Amino acid sequence: MVTINALSDRKTDQKAGTVLENLFTSRVRVKLLTLFITRPAEAYYIHQASRLTEDIYSNVRQELRNLAATGLLHSERRANAIFYRANTEHHLFPELKGIVLKDQGLSGASKRGE
Repeated sequence: MVTINALSDRKTDQKAGTVLENLFTSRVRVKLLTLFITRPAEAYYIHQASRLTEDIYSNVRQELRNLAATGLLHSERRANAIFYRANTEHHLFPELKGIVLKDQGLSGASKRGE
């Protein structure tokens, strides 16, 4: 039987990253959430999001589909591209925005050595 003390004594082998990147299982999803939550009025197609997050197109496409399926993003087909934008009416949007903004502040502080 594993005790709480035994669990807390274990060293984690997590890669260095932001709190959100360690909390969520997908770094691509964290980058996309950060992009869309910090720029809620903007709409991006997959290639744009891929360039802005500096991630592989297929990974970005999959995560955009996942986020749209949860209702956190709206998707709209325009000509040959699907554009995605934040769903600011989603009941979790304000909370996620707060978490993302706090995480950005913490990440910035740790990079500056504070």
